[in-house]
Amino acid sequence: MKGSMLDLPVIISLLLGGAMTILLVFFVVSEITNNFPATETDALYVLQKGVSAVNVFDYMFVFFAVGLGMFSVISAFFIDSHPIFFILSVIILIPIVILTSAQMTNAFDAFISTSVFSSVANSFPYTVLLMRNLPLFCLILGILVAIVMHGKSGGI
Repeated sequence: MKGSMLDLPVIISLLLGGAMTILLVFFVVSEITNNFPATETDALYVLQKGVSAVNVFDYMFVFFAVGLGMFSVISAFFIDSHPIFFILSVIILIPIVILTSAQMTNAFDAFISTSVFSSVANSFPYTVLLMRNLPLFCLILGILVAIVMHGKSGGI
């Protein structure tokens, strides 16, 4: 990641992979906890604490997404670019990123629509909300990166 418009596909991929990984880890830990023998109280206590610890990842995911966006915007300030490329960024790159993020949102919706992960998705409302609004997040982030990268003063 170097602070350009090309960071957006990387951010989209990281967010999709992170969201699916969080849901998968929660599912695995929950299944192990639910199928563990009740006679092992100490181990069951530790597993239940693990399930509650994985619930924190819902907030961490949002923090991670905002952090990636802020890092990309701040890094874009240090990239020297001619202002003519702003038009190309807005007309060509941002629509491609939005279409890609819409496909990633559809893939995530198909993932959480399965019978196995539909109940798991209810435990992570912020992650699901961000992933379902990923095209809007990418639009705002793309416009911010384009403005910061091409809008700074300093001459040509």
